[in-house]
Amino acid sequence: MRETAKSCSVVAALLITIVFAAAFTVPRGINSDGIPNYLNETYFRIFAISVAIALFASTTSVQMFQGMPTSRYVEEQA
Repeated sequence: MRETAKSCSVVAALLITIVFAAAFTVPRGINSDGIPNYLNETYFRIFAISVAIALFASTTSVQMFQGMPTSRYVEEQA
């Protein structure tokens, strides 16, 4: 279980890196006031919400996977 948790946490950390980069890469850039050009478009809002959900989910999964190897629970011997 520890090896699986380590592997999954590496994959989740890579996803955090990609999603973090996507969060700051605004499609079609920003105007001179610092506002995204597609701010009022429905597709941009869907993009922004999906990036926020992906960042939250990836961060949560890394925390969960990092907690597995350090937990104090052991298997019961039958």
